[in-house]
Order: sequence, then structure tokens, then C-alpha cells
Amino acid sequence: MSGRPPPPRALLLRLAEAARRAGRAAELELALAAAPAPAPSDEELVGALVAAAEAARAPALLRRLVTLWPEDGRPQGALAQLLDLGGEPAAALPFAEAALRLRPTQAHRLLRARLAWRLGDRATAAALWQAALAVDPRCLPALRNLAALHASQQEHEAAVRLRAAALAVAPDRPELRFELAHTLDRAGDPVAAAAALDDLPPPAAGLPGSWRWAWLRLNLIEPVLDGPDAVEAAARGWWSRLEDLRALSSSAPSGALFSCIEPAFPLHYLVDELLPAQRALAALITPAAAVTRPWVAPPPRAARGLKVGFASAFFRAHTVGRLFAGWAAGLAQRGVEVQVLHTGPRQDAETAALASAVRRLVHLPAGATAQIDALRAMQLDALIFPELGMDHDTLWTAAARCAPLQAMAWGHPISSGLPTVDWFLSSAAMEPPDGAAHYAEQLVALPGLSVSVKPSPAPPPLPRASFGLPAGGLLLLCLQSLFKLLPAFDAAFAELAARLPAASLVFVAHPSPRQTARFAARLGAALAAAGADPRQLVIVPQQPLPRFHALIALADVVLDGPGWSGGHTTLECAARGQPVVSRWGGRMRQRHSAAIQEALGLPALATPAGPPGDPLRPWIEQVIRCADDPALRAAAQAQVRAAAPAVLGDLRGVDALHDVLREATGRG
Repeated sequence: MSGRPPPPRALLLRLAEAARRAGRAAELELALAAAPAPAPSDEELVGALVAAAEAARAPALLRRLVTLWPEDGRPQGALAQLLDLGGEPAAALPFAEAALRLRPTQAHRLLRARLAWRLGDRATAAALWQAALAVDPRCLPALRNLAALHASQQEHEAAVRLRAAALAVAPDRPELRFELAHTLDRAGDPVAAAAALDDLPPPAAGLPGSWRWAWLRLNLIEPVLDGPDAVEAAARGWWSRLEDLRALSSSAPSGALFSCIEPAFPLHYLVDELLPAQRALAALITPAAAVTRPWVAPPPRAARGLKVGFASAFFRAHTVGRLFAGWAAGLAQRGVEVQVLHTGPRQDAETAALASAVRRLVHLPAGATAQIDALRAMQLDALIFPELGMDHDTLWTAAARCAPLQAMAWGHPISSGLPTVDWFLSSAAMEPPDGAAHYAEQLVALPGLSVSVKPSPAPPPLPRASFGLPAGGLLLLCLQSLFKLLPAFDAAFAELAARLPAASLVFVAHPSPRQTARFAARLGAALAAAGADPRQLVIVPQQPLPRFHALIALADVVLDGPGWSGGHTTLECAARGQPVVSRWGGRMRQRHSAAIQEALGLPALATPAGPPGDPLRPWIEQVIRCADDPALRAAAQAQVRAAAPAVLGDLRGVDALHDVLREATGRG
């Protein structure tokens, strides 16, 4: 007996244990292919082989196990997990479905839910997480993921409740308190968020996540502020907290610091001059990126064609995706090898449509360092970020340099401040004469509006009553987010109400009821002080996209945001035949709508800046003229309807982008 080889089962068990410990499975795959098929009821052997394949990250072995044990569920679940980690959620889905059907465990339920979320099927994800909570009300992954889902849908009350429940399950886990604080901030209650952060320990080398909550404190700014003094105080507070963080960061592990710095998004809406703040953040993030993922220029590619990547978390039903999907599709139509690199967890029908247009859309793995490695392996000639400043992973990726030429576009029209971003791709029609001075990057102004946009389908008309709007009187509609409407603009809106007493000023609510109430109280007081009726102020709830477009159609006059202009929203107004009364500001972000009106052939609706003491005067007077003159409004709407197709479909920008990329890279 001692001289005979062990039976196949014993040998396989030994090989499985060795493969699990070593993290390699090549020999096990060969042995399994040569051995007789093990019995389907052999639970121990199935478990050992699946564990070995998981440790070795061996999809070929898992596929073999799925063939051998098609009714077990464990190989199917492990293969789904591995494919998902590799950025292939669609390929993982059928295996996850089979695993859940065969073995309806919590692990398989949560895996299937995560895939549904990543593939844009929120309803299925929510139902599975709810089912997990029905089995175990203290299931932390379900509580945390349901909270994230509700937060993404701006259902902040539910998100906060679930975050609090998760913290109650594990009160000693500081990351759960951080998540509660983060959600409270996104819910529009930075005061409560700051209180939650006060209970967290200071940053420490042994708690890498602790640097995240240290950085979250930096951006705890009320979205809606009470007056000009509050705006100035918020900006000063940001700089003060940044100085504190600079001091703390000197002791931070570079990797921990790199993964924690957040964009200064709330500050961007408070002050005009943002380049110093962006450069200050870049001075912290760039060295950390260089240490964490040092750049080594890749060897030249053998192929001669131009290879361009577009990296964003927003290639879905989002303003950024809708503005810049045309660049990716347009370059692909011109023979460029385009890689659309989706860095976010969510996708939808618009993601699928772009994938079809470019023929190569890659879902990058989660986490900046994994994304950097994946991008560098692609050997791109140029990498374009449609925005930098709204998604932290993308910002970190840009700081590490993943291609010889890196550029950002105006999806968030603020300089990145990063020395690793070479170009700021902008619109020649929107840039002021001194535009180049506003960017750390080289300004590349593409012709016209620079983008080609496919408008959403026209919705069926809806009556005023469906939005709770007054049955009579003019509707002056401002569609911009309330945090863009600073206290400095209240007097202008109040004057409009006072001079047009039969009109209603209509705004769209903030996702946070608390912030909406703050705005209503502030602007209502301004109306009363100007002698207007505060009841002229109407705030409608946030709307699904078709209803939002139907709301646009109801407006008598659409008002641009006086300080931060509408971009994609104004293009959607053009698609609905609606002009927008706008103004030329001193920054690109204050000129989107004015440039669009001029392109539509309505330069009178793009008003100049007024005198220093009354900068909104021309804008106010133009709104009054439009409100008082139905014939003027009708003529403007006719002009928009005639001109919009050519303006929205203008391809000069993508042609010019193709040319500058070819010239800069010497390819294509």
C-alpha cells in the first residue's frame, strides 16, 4: 500500500491545499483535467478546489469546476466574483444568477445585488438588498449598499437612516461613522456631518481610512449660505482647514494620503478666483501620486494609428456623459482607436449606446491605483478626462499620469491645477479674452461650442398644475442648482419680482429639504424687502428628466444663473425651442449660455456685464423686455427652433480635436 500513489481524490485535495497556499493553480488545472470526474456530492473536494481557484484568481479553473459541478453553485459564485473584480460585470451576471438559484446564500444574494447595481439595474439591486435584510436585519453590506443607492437617488433621509443603522450594528468601526458623516453632508447638513466627525479619532498611520475623514472636514460648507458675509466666511474657513491639513499631511503615509484627497467642489461655487486653491490641492496630491504610482514612460507602440482614451465616472445619463460622448463617438468615426474607460460603478442605456458607437468601452476596476495600472497597460497616445473635480478617483488617476498626453474638458469648468494635465479643452465661443490665465493647463479652445449633442426625446406636454405652478401670470424659470445662486444675486431676482408683480419666479429644489428651506427664506426676505410679494417665489421639487424637459416648455422666460451658467441644460432648452436670457461673465463657467444664445442667432439675449456697482443691470433689463413683449418672445423661440439643429449638431469641435491630437502625437 505504501508504494502505491494516492487515489485521485486525495491527490486533488493535496494539490488544492498547495495551490491555495501558493496562490497558483496551473498544476491543479492539469491534474483535474486528467483525473476522473469527482462525485457531485463531494462537498469537501468542491470547497477545496473553489478555495484554491479563488486564491489563485484562476478563471480557467473555475470554468472547469462549473462544468464539473453545474448544480453546486459555489464555482458559479466564485467565477462571478472573479469576473466582477476583473471589470467584467456583464460576463459575471449569468454565473451570479446561477449561483443564487442553486445556493441562495447571503453571499450569493449580495454578489448578485452588486452586479445589478453596477449594471444599472437599481430595482433588482434594491430588492436583493432588502431580501438580505429580511434574512438578517443587521447585514452590514446590505445596509451600506442600500444607503449608497438611496443617496445616489437623492433620497437622503433614507440614506441617513440606513447609515445610522449600520453604525448601530458596529459602533466600533470608525469607517461607518465616516460614511454617516459623508451622507449627512451630501444630504445638505454639513453641521450634523461635522458633529459626527468630531467623534472620530485623529488621522493615524494604523488607520489609513482616517485620512479620508480628515479630508472630508475640509469641504464641510453649507450649500446655501445666508448672505455675502457667510460666503466670505466659508471661503476663509476652507483655507484655514487646508492649512491644518497641510500640517497633518506631513506625517501621512503617501498611499493613504493619495487615496483620500477630495476635490474642492463646494468651494468652486463661492469664489471667482479658484486657481490658487486648485494648485494648493495639486501640491498635496501630485507628490503622493508620484510616490504611490511613479510614472515610467511606456515603450513606443508598434501600431501607427492614434489611440485615445476617455476616462470618466459619468458615461451614463449625466450631464458630463451627454456633453462629451460625441467627442468619443466622433473620433471613432474618423478612424481613431477610441477606448471609453468607464470608471464609475453605474451604467445605463446611454453607457450601452456609447459602447456601440465606439466599439470599445472598458469598465475599469474600482479604486484609483487599480485604474492607473489598467490605463497605463493600454499604452494610450492621449487620455482625455471630460471632467476633473467631481469624482475623486478620476482626479487621483489624472494626478498619476497614465498617458504621454493628458487633457481635461469643461465638464466641470475649473482648472485641475495638476501639472500632470497638459491641456484644458474648451470652447472658443465661451472663453473670455484672458481665458488662458485661468488654467494651470495649456488652453486649447476648440471652434464654436466645441461639442455636438444629441438632445433627449421631446416629452409630452404637461399642464402647470402638474408642477403646482400658478394657473395665470408669467413664469420666469431659473433651472440652475440652488447652490449656484449666491446671496449676491438675490437683489436682482427681487427686483424682477417687484417690477413684474404678475410673474412667478420658479426654481428647482435642492435635494436637501433643509437647504431648499434656507434658500426660500433668504430669497423670500429679499422679495419682501424689495416690495414684492414673497408668494411670487415658487420652488418645484426635483423632477425626473422627461418632466424636467416638460417644465422647460412651460416657461415664458428662462433665466440663466447669473454667476454659474447653464451648459447642457441650456442646450436642452434650445432643443425645446426655448431661448435663455444670459450674460457674459469674466470666466468660462459664467459664459456657457451667452455663447449658446449667440450661436443660435440671439446676441441680444447674451447681455454684457454692467457697471461695477450694478453688474447685473443689463441682464435685469433684458429679462423685463422679454417678459413685457410677447412678440419678442415668440420671435426668439422661432429663431431657436430654426437654428438649434445646426448648433447642437455642430461637428467643428470634434474635427478640430482630431487635428490637434494628430499633430501633438504624430499619429493618425
